[in-house]
Amino acid sequence: MTEWLLRTATSAGRWSEPSPALPSQEEADRWLRVNVDNWMGALRHLSSAGRYAAVLDCTEAMHWFSSRWMHGPHWYEVFTLGAEAAAALGDPARQAKQVNGLAWVHMVPRQDLEATLRHTAQAMELATRSGATAQIALAEHNAAGALRRLGRLDEAIAAQTRAAQVFEAVGDAEASRRCRDLADAAL
Repeated sequence: MTEWLLRTATSAGRWSEPSPALPSQEEADRWLRVNVDNWMGALRHLSSAGRYAAVLDCTEAMHWFSSRWMHGPHWYEVFTLGAEAAAALGDPARQAKQVNGLAWVHMVPRQDLEATLRHTAQAMELATRSGATAQIALAEHNAAGALRRLGRLDEAIAAQTRAAQVFEAVGDAEASRRCRDLADAAL
């Protein structure tokens, strides 16, 4: 039952990705919200049992869905378990992605901007060490958002500009454009 819950949560979470695998985003969204206590219990159980690959697959699948339910109370735990799983698997690139998720949690739902900056620094270190260039860009973007809200506009513009450059370098023109627009808007 635990494995089925996590597989279903992973599949439902992937529906929010750009190329979904389930028949309906609404159905996936509803399932995740209605069954949150169950799939979170499964996630916790498999994490404590050392089933890190399954935990990480699920937490990565939640990346896109988390923005659809940004004030869900469980995102801190989801991305923490994901970061711990990636660390246990010795995968700093995937750990950087999860730590970027924690930075987002502290910036959006929790409004703890100093924690956001701590997480972006950790994500940057992990991403740099592992060559996860897209995660470097995301860490810069997250840092820029926190710096802007803290009133540190020059630093925010510099971070957003770096994020745009890195996104451009990895071929994500849309993310690069959004970052440039945000940097320009802060001027």
